[in-house]
Amino acid sequence: MKNFNLLVCAFFIFLFGNAQPYITTSTTQFTHEELVTQVLINSPCAIVENIVGVTGTNFGNLNGIGYFENTNSNFPIDNGVILMTGAVNEAPGPNGGTQGGGGWPGDQQLFNYIQGLGIDPGLTSYNDASILEFDFRPLTDSISFNFVFASNEYGIFQCDFSDAFAFFLTEVGTGEVTNLAIVPDTNDPISVITIRDQLYNSSCGSVNPEFFDVFYGTPNGLPDVQSPINFNGHTVLMQAWSFVTPNTQYRMKLVIADRNDTAFNSAVFLEGGSFFIGNADLGEDLTIQNGNAPCDGDEILLTVETSESSIITWYFNGVILEGETGSTLLVTVAGTYGVEIVNPDAPDCIITDEIIVEFKTSPIVELGEDILVCNEVTALLDATPLNSNDFDAIFYQWFLNDEILVEATEATLLVSEIGVYSVEVTTDLGCVVTDSISVLIPDFSVSLGEDVTPCDSIPYEIVPLIEGIDPSEVTYLWSTGETTPSIFVITSGNYSVVVSYLECTKTDDIQVDFIPSPILDLGDELLECDALFKILDATPENNNIFNELFYQWYFNGTLITGATQATLEITENGIYTVEVTTDLGCTITETVSVTFVQFSVNLGADVFPCDATSFEIVPLVEGINPSDATYLWNTGQTTFSITVTTSGTYSVDVSYFGCTQTDTIEVNFRELPLVNLGTSLLKCAQDILTLNAQPQNESSGQLTFIWFFNGGVILNENASTLDVTEAGIYAVEVNDNGCITSEDVEVNFYANENCIISQGISPNRDGLNDCFDLQFLNDKSSITKLSIFNRYGSIVFEQANYVDQWCGQSDNGELLPIGNYYYVITFQEEKPKTGYIYLNK
Repeated sequence: MKNFNLLVCAFFIFLFGNAQPYITTSTTQFTHEELVTQVLINSPCAIVENIVGVTGTNFGNLNGIGYFENTNSNFPIDNGVILMTGAVNEAPGPNGGTQGGGGWPGDQQLFNYIQGLGIDPGLTSYNDASILEFDFRPLTDSISFNFVFASNEYGIFQCDFSDAFAFFLTEVGTGEVTNLAIVPDTNDPISVITIRDQLYNSSCGSVNPEFFDVFYGTPNGLPDVQSPINFNGHTVLMQAWSFVTPNTQYRMKLVIADRNDTAFNSAVFLEGGSFFIGNADLGEDLTIQNGNAPCDGDEILLTVETSESSIITWYFNGVILEGETGSTLLVTVAGTYGVEIVNPDAPDCIITDEIIVEFKTSPIVELGEDILVCNEVTALLDATPLNSNDFDAIFYQWFLNDEILVEATEATLLVSEIGVYSVEVTTDLGCVVTDSISVLIPDFSVSLGEDVTPCDSIPYEIVPLIEGIDPSEVTYLWSTGETTPSIFVITSGNYSVVVSYLECTKTDDIQVDFIPSPILDLGDELLECDALFKILDATPENNNIFNELFYQWYFNGTLITGATQATLEITENGIYTVEVTTDLGCTITETVSVTFVQFSVNLGADVFPCDATSFEIVPLVEGINPSDATYLWNTGQTTFSITVTTSGTYSVDVSYFGCTQTDTIEVNFRELPLVNLGTSLLKCAQDILTLNAQPQNESSGQLTFIWFFNGGVILNENASTLDVTEAGIYAVEVNDNGCITSEDVEVNFYANENCIISQGISPNRDGLNDCFDLQFLNDKSSITKLSIFNRYGSIVFEQANYVDQWCGQSDNGELLPIGNYYYVITFQEEKPKTGYIYLNK
């Protein structure tokens, strides 16, 4: 009995002394929303919404969704979310503990998916489905998360019976659905029949055993007591992964369910924080120590995957690279490169990463330019790098025409045959460069062609035909001493050229024998002034050396039918061309432009401008456009018209294409007749007044006169003078050979129209005989003085240059008394007049 107790104690010491911690679970620590956002994703970069959880509690049954933590190193996940077909609180180890059956509905999408694959003919239904669903928008072009699948069906029903789970990823816009819970590199959904090891059930073979991790219990498993979870076995840590389109709406559905029953539960453990929806991953540092550094001259393309709206900033050694805002960065310089990504839809999410890039020194190998040899083939090729001191060891391998030269592994190679030689140079740092060089004999030819007999009308160009090499790389030496690629010759003879390509030369010659061509010159332009026709003659100057000549004329490029003679009569403006062909076959073409010019210029009749200071002479040009002509006046002016200010003879030469027409005009400037009939004239009624219209200035002698009275023509009065007796307005029009002037004058009677000395005055201011009016006498005889005497012989009034100033007043301005007064009128030349005048009131 004592020994039995010792065995029992030993058993429990072994059992608990080797036990590892079990996972812990909770269904209350986090809500379904928090399990997605704070546990599974746990990132400020997540753009997650519409989170839905469905399990047994939705149907008054067990809770198959919860949180777990683990400290057991035998289980690959520290914490996360558990989806189970039973109660989450029954998931902690050890294995073998009782798990209650469920009894709530399954998932139709999962059922349709598995049934559609045709891999489970015995499937009738799914039960006890636990589901987490949520919408999200990825920031990069891929998503992933880590998980472990565990099941109590392992070891028992792993041959043909399996619960199912799936991670359905749906692109909302297109409705395309993908299951991410598949065996790597296959399209098979993960289950106990797609990942199993026959070590734990020999009834069927292993399938993808590399993805199965641990089995607990019999047969061949670890002790149940060591299992951190209450399941027979589980897979290795696996990853669900898929390409996605950044910033596109997706829906993730995580679902697990029992197959056909509610027993032998299964679970999916989702690693906390492993749901990757966006990060910057520039990869491992590219360093010499890591053994992955690129060589000098290589280009490294750093790439980040993110949405198009993301703001990307690249850094080099901590400094912003201005202008680099794309998702890729080309790196050719060693240093530390960093990237920062900000998504406007998740402004608190700043994604960064850094990578160190180093470059290994590459050998600098230059075999030089291709080697050309003309005779003996020998050359020493040297592939020693220009920077050979930078390496501890250098390895060489030579090739000829891409075939390896097995023993040619030194830096130099002596070659004795033509071909393409290449070398591959490898350093102890692992950088490889290649270079090639051609050793060849240039195979080229030079040909000047057959001997020629060109016509001597134009120089003949000798052009060598060079084949086999680039003509621009050769030099030339002609027998004429010229070194140009071609030469022009004008005399008969033999000509040769030596063409040199590096040290190789080729030569050829050609005989050039010129035969004579017709010599003719129609001229470039012919101008025919005032001509109606022209005869063109194409007879060559050397026509006597030919047995026969053939002619063909053309007008403005069109053949003139029948025009096959040496001469051609023409009457039209245009371009005439003749082809003259000799009996020896030489043809020469001559062209001439012929212009017939007929036009006239007319300055008009001679002119005699009256009372003008200038006159514009304007030529009338007909037959051509006046603006196309040139003008030369005898004044030296070259304008179309001129304005003259002096009398004279003027002429102009009008030229058009070498033809000139001339005309002359006489211009005589003349004054208008200067006529003065006087100002307003007074006369006595009985007197005759003579008006004189004879011009006061020089006239032509061809004068005519027309007289007018009060606007009407006075008939038969055409003399230079006119006697008038009536008062009125008189006018005259004087025509001096085309120069016409007019003049008028008003003739009135004196107020004392009968021109008699009054015998009395009555200064009562009635406007009648108020004053002693002697104007007619003053106008005729120029009164020098009027003296008035009273009856006592005393002078009471006296006025020099008298006209009509005495109106009965004395010298002191007082009115004289009524009575007779005696007057004396003194004239400048005539005798005085005396008499009496009665002063009345």
